[in-house]
Amino acid sequence: MANTAVTGETFYGEFSSLPASLVSKPLNPPLKADEITGFSFHLILTPGSAVSLRLCYKLKGMKNFVESRSFLFPLTQQKKAHFYEFKLPPQPEFSGTLEAIKLVFEGKELAPGAAFSIDNVRFLLGKSDNAKIKTDRNATFDLAGIPLSPEKKNYNSALFNSAGAILLDGKPRFLLACAIPSLPNSLSEMKKAGFNTAGLFYLPEKRTLAELKRLDLYFDINLPQLGGETAEAYRKRIHGTAKQYPEIFERVGFYHNYDEACMRKIPAKHTAILYNTVREIKPRRTVLVTHAPRNTVEELKPYSREGDAIAVDIYPVPVGYMSDLRNKTMSCVGEYADKTLKSAVGKQPLLMWLQGYSRGGYPNFPQTRFMAYNAIMHGAMGIYYYGINHLEWPNPMWNVLSKIGNELRSMEPVLTAPWLSPLLQDNGVELRARKSGDDSRNVVWFLANTLDVPRRVTLRLPHEIDGLFQDFTGRKIMKKNDTVIRNLKPFEIQLLSERALILSPSPTPEIPGSLTVLYQGGDTKFIWMKEHRRHINTWVWFRRSFELADTTGPAELFLSGDDCYQLFCNGSKVAEFSQFPDGNRYLIRRYDLKPFLKKGKNTIAIAARHDLGNAGLWLEGYFGVGKIVSGREFRVSDNFFPGFEQNDFDDSRWRNADELEISGSPEAAQKHFYRYLFIHHDDLSRLEQCRKSSEIKGR
Repeated sequence: MANTAVTGETFYGEFSSLPASLVSKPLNPPLKADEITGFSFHLILTPGSAVSLRLCYKLKGMKNFVESRSFLFPLTQQKKAHFYEFKLPPQPEFSGTLEAIKLVFEGKELAPGAAFSIDNVRFLLGKSDNAKIKTDRNATFDLAGIPLSPEKKNYNSALFNSAGAILLDGKPRFLLACAIPSLPNSLSEMKKAGFNTAGLFYLPEKRTLAELKRLDLYFDINLPQLGGETAEAYRKRIHGTAKQYPEIFERVGFYHNYDEACMRKIPAKHTAILYNTVREIKPRRTVLVTHAPRNTVEELKPYSREGDAIAVDIYPVPVGYMSDLRNKTMSCVGEYADKTLKSAVGKQPLLMWLQGYSRGGYPNFPQTRFMAYNAIMHGAMGIYYYGINHLEWPNPMWNVLSKIGNELRSMEPVLTAPWLSPLLQDNGVELRARKSGDDSRNVVWFLANTLDVPRRVTLRLPHEIDGLFQDFTGRKIMKKNDTVIRNLKPFEIQLLSERALILSPSPTPEIPGSLTVLYQGGDTKFIWMKEHRRHINTWVWFRRSFELADTTGPAELFLSGDDCYQLFCNGSKVAEFSQFPDGNRYLIRRYDLKPFLKKGKNTIAIAARHDLGNAGLWLEGYFGVGKIVSGREFRVSDNFFPGFEQNDFDDSRWRNADELEISGSPEAAQKHFYRYLFIHHDDLSRLEQCRKSSEIKGR
């Protein structure tokens, strides 16, 4: 029988809602995670409840607990203690010293006054496959015995070359894209950073289009989604736009179909209508179907067929925050690439959306470089970095992206050429060969350590090769006894070639002073409807009426909403804004409402949509000597009513908004896993001035 280790703690508690969690005291002594093969405990649960228990772990050096889908246990109701024991599958990424655990109860059925008692919590210890993986740290590849021949795939020759690289005006390009950052001369800075495609999400202005042409940059575009119109009416609308702006559609790099349509349960027929419409537009460009890192391969296939290329987004830093695979580490990027390619219909190239923002910490350069090449080695023909357009400046992430962007730009002749070998794997190390553009005599070997432990790699070279050049250093590693030994750090990438690779120089981007700052002050609450706080693709409508004696003073509204909103005042539309966040922050924007206000009764109305994560609306409004803030005084509905934005609309059947009890401070954001609020310097100065006003009493 396996040895056991007791946590030394009995859990007991009552809870009135789910999810509910308990955190253990520090484990004494700490356990070696490599030795854990199972988990057991005694449980008493109040009859009438049906819940699941999730075990979360925190390793030494981690700030937050990491959830693992491998530890999700369904529990049935019972009147007496029941003993549970679970075997854990090998987990190569689960390595280090386990310091504490957190037990999270989840589910939908909860009896009144539900309570639980857990004791005798034990980890089963022993020799596992996981321990074997960690102990054997050697990998060997025989380069002389690997047959090298270009991969032959029948991609759509009008859109891609034989390797699957996208064709832009007939030239194969490794697509490197990001949303336009909030920088002066932002397009020039993107060009300096190695990017060739700008994320606009909308039709550009004439001056923006001229700058794109001058810099030889393309852009991607989200076509309008299908409304209540027929397919033929939608087709005519899009064709009319393309005919009206032909010069714009010539610079389109690719079109987006519905984003993450499968996960959002958007009907596949809607994605088909959009795809078929784009097929008719000239010049023809690639339509990209992006999947969420969720759903099964079979569920994704009906959506994959409504595009020319497919993609998936995954942002795994820090460990455990996004992946729903057993692998929670950075190398899950490659596994998601494999999964997404299995959903391809015919020959569809793959693009990857990778992390350009903070989820509690920005990826550094080694991490960013690993994720890029991990995606490339598993088939990615382009990378879209998500979340940088609302970063605060100066920002270390832009320096990281500039560095990797210029490296990938220099590698474009290699990255757009066919692979010469399949992906080879040995003990956590991966190897793959590609030719260097038109130079058929130069082979580039991509070498990657996909684990969080070091690896010693032996490469057996052909007799005619005396050594290999490493990365862009120009240093040649000479072979000894026909072998080259490489020591790889955890998650390290090395590029080895018969001829030296050259990194093209690029100017260092000029980063301006800080444009935005973290919002620290105030007790204003986030509001929403609690039952919809985590529901994706959900609209919620808000209203707040108030009285004004006169309108001679300033009238300014400060607003932030997840993920997009439409703002109305007395029936007139003031603004429409989409956050496109960096993942951990939302921007407070300032609006002048003076042109819309009148003496007497006034009404602010907001239609807000939540896509992913935690929903919330934050608002402060200042009108003369008074103010309103987001709170329970707001009326709210999850159903649309025509005319809801009008001053005389009857909202008596609406309910009061729920306060989420989260402020915009970084401490609250970290505690509640909520996004930070940021605000422009100028707007912050105005907000501080406006705070001298007194509160207006609502109706």
